[in-house]
Amino acid sequence: MAIAIQALDSKRTELIRQSTPEAWRDARAAAIVYHACMMRIPGKGPAYRDEMMAAYLEWLATEVHPGEKIVIRSDHDHVRSGDAPDHRKSMGVRLREPYGNGIYVVGFASGDSILSLAGRPSVFLNLAGVPIDSPLGRWRAQRHLFHNAGAETAVLPKLHDGLIFVDQGHATRALGPQP
Repeated sequence: MAIAIQALDSKRTELIRQSTPEAWRDARAAAIVYHACMMRIPGKGPAYRDEMMAAYLEWLATEVHPGEKIVIRSDHDHVRSGDAPDHRKSMGVRLREPYGNGIYVVGFASGDSILSLAGRPSVFLNLAGVPIDSPLGRWRAQRHLFHNAGAETAVLPKLHDGLIFVDQGHATRALGPQP
């Protein structure tokens, strides 16, 4: 598969001329399947996954949706702006390198005792815009227990630019037939 990807890349102009830019793009997108399979090889895994997710998103941003905004959804561990607890370079860190403040990472939290004190069922905090010397800025700079895949303590600005807080969550329920 790596040889096929190299051939698609090296013969891009010729292949587009013989077909369409969209056909080449769709064929090239098959590389994500290859990279997903590679994660099963010993020695690959989470670090490789973050690297490939970032590479694929960069490719989408330049080849499929140039100049457009892109919204992605992933868990905190991958989108975080700081290194992961296991010290691997997260997808968020990898994307921050080429795009800087052109990306905005939003995290989700629930059941935080301090945020629950706001008395609101849900809150959005723009952490990127909070002055460091304000009460919220000082709170933001402290380590807090943050529920991820396992509990960890984290300094929120090292994870996210914004935070969506929902005080209580419940299991999903079927809505029933819709008209």
